[in-house]
Amino acid sequence: MYDQRESPLTLNAKAEDSVVAVVVVVVVVVVVVVVVVVVVVAVVVVVVVVVVVVVVVVVVVVVVVVVVVVVVVVVSSSSSSSSSLVVVVVVVVVVVSSSRIVVVIVVDSSSSSRVVVE
Repeated sequence: MYDQRESPLTLNAKAEDSVVAVVVVVVVVVVVVVVVVVVVVAVVVVVVVVVVVVVVVVVVVVVVVVVVVVVVVVVSSSSSSSSSLVVVVVVVVVVVSSSRIVVVIVVDSSSSSRVVVE
């Protein structure tokens, strides 16, 4: 008669196989969770950078508009041409520096995850 009971070596091999299967499943789940967390963090960083860029651009546009309005009021109320020239130079400097800020922010946000305002 043949003994149909399994040997201890066969039982041990089956136990090792199930432990390996559990370890593989746990590793796969951990890797998937880490990848999902990294993707979510990356999306949040990109959204924050875009929001910061939009806010800075809006602030720069508002500042430029306010400066232009002030210049128009000062130029229209002033009678001497020298003061008008000084005001126009100030407007040009403000517009150029504002454009530089916007360009620096846009370039830095597209190349990395930080915003630099100079």
